[in-house]
Amino acid sequence: MLLVLLGCSSLASSQESTPWWKSLFGGKNPSTSIPPSESSRTNETIDAPLLNLQENGDATITPFHNEIEEPQEREGLTSAFDPRLPGTLTVQHDPRIATLDSAWKTLQHPVEGYRVQLHLGTLQSARVIRSQIRKQTDLPVYLSSLPPSYRVSLGDFHDRWSAEQERKKWMSKLPLTLVIPMEIAVSSGL
Repeated sequence: MLLVLLGCSSLASSQESTPWWKSLFGGKNPSTSIPPSESSRTNETIDAPLLNLQENGDATITPFHNEIEEPQEREGLTSAFDPRLPGTLTVQHDPRIATLDSAWKTLQHPVEGYRVQLHLGTLQSARVIRSQIRKQTDLPVYLSSLPPSYRVSLGDFHDRWSAEQERKKWMSKLPLTLVIPMEIAVSSGL
């Protein structure tokens, strides 16, 4: 019981001062967050290294300097905290990289899509089916090897839905039709 009372009294005393969480987000007690004036900075002690800029543009680090010195007037600089002057950036690369990039853009690359497989059999039967199908449709018809057989496939479809719609049209003539995922040509707009 005594511990609970001590805990409540410490809680009440912590609510009167600045909340503990304000220090987590950079908020500080107003009495401690006032920055010292420029005149009082000469006698202030710190425990961090200082960055000294030299006239030729080099920088040196002085470890654990005890007093902050006043910024010295230098040629072209009014204080140690001046922003840097804009610089230049030179990119050096092998010119063969640019030719590889342009070659990649000019080539057509295959895309994953769908085709309707209408027939799977011997080479002679696949050629006969392909010639018959070419007479019946304007879609591209492909003959590809699937060892030891050959398949006849139709179209370049980007989505399975349109491939299924085409498959349903051919089901009455060729009942073993399938929709198969394949690499298709990019230029097809189906």
